[in-house]
Amino acid sequence: MHWAITGATGFLGIHILGELLRGDDTFTLLSRPPLDPITRIGKALPLAVTDGQVWTEEELRERFTVVAVDLAAPNLGLSDERFRELADSADAILHCAGSIELDADLADLRRTNVGGTTRILELAEAGSRAPDLFHVSTAFVAGKRRSGLICETELADGEGFENNYEQSKFEAESLVRDWAQRTGRRVVVLRPSALIVDRPPHPDFPLHPLSFLSTSADSGMRLFSVSGRPMRTKMSIRLRGDLNGHLNYMPADEAADEMVRLMRLAPDGLSTYHVVHHHDVAVQTLVDLFNALSPIPLTLVDGPIEDPNLLERRLRWASGFFPYLAHSRTYDTTGTRAVIGEPHRETIVDFDYLLGSVGRYKRYLTFKPEQHQPRETVAPLVSVGSPFDVTAHGADPARPIRGLTFIVTVGRSGSTALSRILTAHPDVLSLNEFYLSVRASSAADQPLSGEQFWRMLAEPHPIFDSMVRGGSAMPEFIYPRLQGTRFDANTTGIPAISMMTLPHLSSDPDGVFDALAAEVPTWPGQTSRMHYEQLFAWLAKHFGGTVMVERSAMSLSSVSWLRETFPDAKFVHLFRNGPDTAVSMSEHTGFRLMALIQDALELLDLDPERRHPGLRLDPTAIPIELASLVGDTCEVDTLMGQNLPIARFGRMWSELIVTGEAELADLSADRYLPLSYADLVADTRSSLAQLASFLDVEVDPKWLEFGAGVIDPKYTGASARLSAEELQAVVESCVPGAACLAKHAVGAKAGGVSAAR
Repeated sequence: MHWAITGATGFLGIHILGELLRGDDTFTLLSRPPLDPITRIGKALPLAVTDGQVWTEEELRERFTVVAVDLAAPNLGLSDERFRELADSADAILHCAGSIELDADLADLRRTNVGGTTRILELAEAGSRAPDLFHVSTAFVAGKRRSGLICETELADGEGFENNYEQSKFEAESLVRDWAQRTGRRVVVLRPSALIVDRPPHPDFPLHPLSFLSTSADSGMRLFSVSGRPMRTKMSIRLRGDLNGHLNYMPADEAADEMVRLMRLAPDGLSTYHVVHHHDVAVQTLVDLFNALSPIPLTLVDGPIEDPNLLERRLRWASGFFPYLAHSRTYDTTGTRAVIGEPHRETIVDFDYLLGSVGRYKRYLTFKPEQHQPRETVAPLVSVGSPFDVTAHGADPARPIRGLTFIVTVGRSGSTALSRILTAHPDVLSLNEFYLSVRASSAADQPLSGEQFWRMLAEPHPIFDSMVRGGSAMPEFIYPRLQGTRFDANTTGIPAISMMTLPHLSSDPDGVFDALAAEVPTWPGQTSRMHYEQLFAWLAKHFGGTVMVERSAMSLSSVSWLRETFPDAKFVHLFRNGPDTAVSMSEHTGFRLMALIQDALELLDLDPERRHPGLRLDPTAIPIELASLVGDTCEVDTLMGQNLPIARFGRMWSELIVTGEAELADLSADRYLPLSYADLVADTRSSLAQLASFLDVEVDPKWLEFGAGVIDPKYTGASARLSAEELQAVVESCVPGAACLAKHAVGAKAGGVSAAR
């Protein structure tokens, strides 16, 4: 039997394929270009098929044919002749592709889920062979019916839908049923419930529908913990739900087994089957799961959430899931059981199973060394888990640094992801948050001894240590989350260069620190510029790279100092939609602290521009509710509990944009590159290729592929979750910044006022 399959590389598709491969069937994979689905399938199958069955890539290529298609295009993007040939080549068509983003834009979901189904129906009718059609729908086409029994033969939209995903799948299934009635063909509609596995996320395996819970809990852990230890917080998350409710979750491998048997045994004509577990999961179990993962307690309430706090607003991105916490419906499986009998196996989905499915915070690298190694002459100094060895390095000391570039930004604009991408390039020495950590006030030509320069690098940043002690550490603070390190904010203080910069370069930041401590104080008296250049050369010698790129948040305010200190440097201005950036800033401890300190300085009639970043204000002179922010402990509850309107951060965004662009405006095109985060998301490879050319490093296809995997498009459109009143206020606050970007010929990329509206 020969199958034409869409979505074979997706979470469900890979499990179904694992069952179908046990026979002698052959397959045409309908896949988006230019990806190679066979390689992806070869990596994912061992993670989906757990009984030891393996297939080599050679065996898979013998049974698979790949046809590059566009599910949104007429004829799938193929010629009329090729489209008919494809239709006549298949005994069966399995349509498994689709978007499972619950709260995506309805038009986008329709384009994928409804439009794609339309094209597959056209394919099924295009030739003379009349293949069987198997359509993967969802049990959630039942929409807002939160209680009672949902019958397999039932498809009605009288009560509406919980989210846009449900509506798009309902519309797609309606098309399939109408087509089946009209043609009289053999059509099997499969309605699985929520599918999961009891294994943690893996870079070679697609995410499942419950993965968002791990993401949400992980966000809370990063915000409220240091070194894996929960920090003090009185905040909680309230969600509307029913503790007596229950939801259906089914192991994906068992669902795939039932689906394949249904496809093989279902009768002629149209038939519809629920593929669900016979035991539901209590909503209380899901609440317990979240609370086991996150330091922020979750509670359910009966009515609407009044005055949502910061964390509750932050969770709006997952709001498509939350209505299910009020569900208690069940699903009829009469047809399923009549065709295939009782399940071959049925694993109990309980707390422990679900805990395995979200990974217990086991993290996996999405970029592995074997995928993209630096050149032999620029091998990385430290492998994962190895100590730092100052005497052993693979860099070529004869290759001096030939370029210095600063990525300047407001912050919360995708710069952390960009740093990660740049670190992977063998020709780039990427310094993460160096000048945010060190932030020297010395002039470029001021003479410093080696010991003085070392103190500047090694002395703890008082505000950063205060944030760590109070549980308000920024997520960018890498060092406090490492195990077995020497320095501690409560005792020794964390050296400035160790907080964010050295852990970005090495798994042994203390070893690098010791090597620098032995080296830097011996340097002769020279200007601060010369010290920096000598430091960069030392790092390049040990870590590789001929082009140095430094990236720090809030660095737009430092452009003047950077240009004075490094007059030949290049600049990349990475910017993001103003309202979206403001929303992200409002949820970030560092920007909230910055806003509150600025407000306190205004109350004290002090000029923030003249204030040295390390200055400790007298807490007794500041309003009592703000006093802890500048004392020895920056308490997280004080910091996150302050009522700061989103528009406050829109004004901060505008101020930083205006300040930075005024200093960048006179730079020539060979020294200044405006880079829009929107462009980086829309066309990652082209944007990275442009950046590589600007940096004068190789445009490596493997590096571009890696970068495309790092940029996550779901982190866009944050301001769309605001109320109309909040959105209007933040858009207005961003007008000066957007106008400044437009004036300097990057307005089309700014995603500013017009886009926000």
